[in-house]
Amino acid sequence: MINYIRKFKTLFFKSDSNRNVLTLMTGSVAGHVVTICALPVLTRIYSPGDFGILALYLSVVSIGSVFCGGRYELSLPLPKEKEDASNLLVIALAVVCIVSVISVPVFITNRGIWEPFVKERTMEKFFVFVPFGLFFQSAYVVLTYWFLRHKAFVLESKSRVLLALVTVVTRLVAGFMETGSVKFGLLWGHVLGQAAAMLFLLVFIAGTEFHFDHVSFTSLKRLAIRYKKFPLLSVWDVVFNRMAFHIPVWIITHFFGISTAGFFSMARNVYNMPTSFVRESISRVFFRRLTEERHNAGDSSQIVKRTFITIALVSFAPFVAIAVCAPFLFGPIFGEQWHEAGKFVIWLLPLAWARFVVSPVSTTLIVYERQGRNLVWQIGLACLTLFAYYGFSNLAIGQLVLTSSSILAGWYVVLFIIVIWVARKYR
Repeated sequence: MINYIRKFKTLFFKSDSNRNVLTLMTGSVAGHVVTICALPVLTRIYSPGDFGILALYLSVVSIGSVFCGGRYELSLPLPKEKEDASNLLVIALAVVCIVSVISVPVFITNRGIWEPFVKERTMEKFFVFVPFGLFFQSAYVVLTYWFLRHKAFVLESKSRVLLALVTVVTRLVAGFMETGSVKFGLLWGHVLGQAAAMLFLLVFIAGTEFHFDHVSFTSLKRLAIRYKKFPLLSVWDVVFNRMAFHIPVWIITHFFGISTAGFFSMARNVYNMPTSFVRESISRVFFRRLTEERHNAGDSSQIVKRTFITIALVSFAPFVAIAVCAPFLFGPIFGEQWHEAGKFVIWLLPLAWARFVVSPVSTTLIVYERQGRNLVWQIGLACLTLFAYYGFSNLAIGQLVLTSSSILAGWYVVLFIIVIWVARKYR
């Protein structure tokens, strides 16, 4: 047994990709441990309605942040020349600044336009946080891709830990200080956490190959045109993807109330918190490895298959275990007011597992610049989500979520078929 373990460690750490995954996972695990440990306290400070408002706020920031970088951050690891990469970084950060400024009149000075979408006046206040959340989150994402290009996985890992610490501490302090039926400390935590992580990476950017003397208007124009598919096509595919993810929150809020949306959001977090760091780490390293394989004209289809099979086999049992245990553990862990959320975990199982398995390998479409195919699939995902949740909204909440989850899981199978086809055709 000991020899087997030693052999496994030798084979695992022999691969640069595995070591990089482990480095990113270390920071993500630490950050998620901090968040998970604080969650039982936060669920007793904040009500399900407060978490429902957080879900609505994150839905707006998540979708809006896609426009903030123009998806130019995805192009940062691609150029071989460091001068081109420096210019692309400037392009991405400039788009972040411009879109963030534009969002101010949309969400703050004219936030009354959102009244038809929120039933309670107190809920409307969360729009004030949106421009700040957009800027800091988008800038942080751009910088993580810059450090990914330089394989600075340790720095990115540390930034994730800092993000989690600042977020949790802010939410705890604000929760104890705020009074009233509605609290916004959860939103403050998100804004300040993203700001701290962004500033941390910004401090270390001087140690990379970025230099202002590499930047010129001619290069900016040339590269903006060269990688125009990212803002023209990749933006929309992610927008539709995030719309599909967040549409249920708005529909559930409308038909079942903000507290039920809080239960739904908490159940999704139970899947996302322990699994998102694994999925994101694998996706980033897989993206980098596939990019290198393309430059070397290698057979990417084999990498896609191995990655998919490994993720599917390793993840199935943990997902089932989470679904089985959640209904019995939610009340004791998060407080009795959260007992209902445990049932949502079971109903969301099909979609949660399918998304976890397929999402990492879907970056194949980005590497081979097949954004058009990905866009078509994402539009289908958003339409199916809207159809499932709105079309079956007359059902009980449990039947609605389980039916929708099963339908959307089948659509992720279609995505995997598309990925394999692309990997084979363009290898």
